[in-house]
Amino acid sequence: MRSAETYLVGTMTTFSETMHGSDQSLLGIRFKPGGFCAFFPLDLHEITDLSTNFRSHDLRGIVYGSQDLLKDLNLYFLQRLPADVLATTAVLSDIQNSKGQIRVAELLRNHAMSERKMERLFKREVGLSIKGMIRLTRFIHTLDAIRSAGPERSLSTIAYTHGYYDQAHLCAEVKKYSGFTPSQL
Repeated sequence: MRSAETYLVGTMTTFSETMHGSDQSLLGIRFKPGGFCAFFPLDLHEITDLSTNFRSHDLRGIVYGSQDLLKDLNLYFLQRLPADVLATTAVLSDIQNSKGQIRVAELLRNHAMSERKMERLFKREVGLSIKGMIRLTRFIHTLDAIRSAGPERSLSTIAYTHGYYDQAHLCAEVKKYSGFTPSQL
């Protein structure tokens, strides 16, 4: 990434490391799953695990010319806030509330949607498949448990508690998403 450029980074499904020099500064705006699509109508599946130049003169002007960056960014996004709720919002809420321990079939029943339609919406609005979003959400909640676990709690117990098949499955997911082993966290 080059300095003074604006980038859009898609949903990341694997560990990635980005380096920048000490003479560069970096500002990131992180959206909740499905949040970016509410403001900018893009097919996010096309940029999953990628970064691309993002040409928004309005945002660029705010970032490089604002006296009160947080206030100006909040105002910018509030003005662009859509009146309609995204179709994936309620489904994402269910995934989050279940901490990623919910089956796709249950989501389909709860939201009266075909699997094909839900899959299409997720890929466009979130950038991931339904199952991919469930896995990522489960990992995030499991990561909190690993970090807060005392020495008396085993990885096997954490794995089973959070819906993993076994400790090896948990370790593989942690390595995939974070680039570290559970003991390195």
